[in-house]
Amino acid sequence: MTLPILDLMVVTAKVGLKELGQGTVLIDPLHTASLKVDADGTIPVPEFAVYIQMRTEDANGTFPMYLEVRDETNSVVIPNGRSSEENITFESRYFPVMPFEHVFLMRGLILPSPGIYHLHIMLRHTSLNDMPHSAQPAILRIVPHEKTFEAMP
Repeated sequence: MTLPILDLMVVTAKVGLKELGQGTVLIDPLHTASLKVDADGTIPVPEFAVYIQMRTEDANGTFPMYLEVRDETNSVVIPNGRSSEENITFESRYFPVMPFEHVFLMRGLILPSPGIYHLHIMLRHTSLNDMPHSAQPAILRIVPHEKTFEAMP
């Protein structure tokens, strides 16, 4: 079985589509987010998207895929750090000019603390990011939102 190769992975606030066949618009690409820390020290993360492009010339079949969020060590999966699983079908074809595009949405993520988080694209419990010739995991840095003070009169 040949797996697709992950070429590109971008974390964004959301993804828009142009007219049919005209491409994809990445809205507010994210690298660092300043988010409010709750009283218990956790950080609720607003919904975000991860846009991917893959080469699928030799991939064939339907596979369960999802987005996974891991901690700073890049080894521990964050509780509730998995997107909904989607069954994605690849048909073996050879047309390398056109990449396979997909968007994963992450909803309801609550992070344990500020820090650096690694995002992986998972296929049947295997990280495509760990496969030869694939893109590295995307990184999302979370910093605590600092209160701002109004100037004294």
